[in-house]
Amino acid sequence: MKEERIGTVVNYFSRPMTAAVLIEVESLARGDAIHFKGPVTELYHRVESMEIDRRPCNRAAAGDTVGIKLEAPVRRHDAVFRVEE
Repeated sequence: MKEERIGTVVNYFSRPMTAAVLIEVESLARGDAIHFKGPVTELYHRVESMEIDRRPCNRAAAGDTVGIKLEAPVRRHDAVFRVEE
């Protein structure tokens, strides 16, 4: 699997489990496989639900902060990679 870094977790909300991710390069789309990686985080996830400014969206571009609903916690400053399958 090839991975490309696309962003960083800037905040995490436990209810509902949602990560605010700053997209730094490229873009992120619904259906993409991503990998959250940090000192204690190792989470693979397929993007099924994401929002920008509390509005559902299908794609986020560089510079956007997007909310992604998750099944497990992540931490601030974790790196986010897109996984090429």
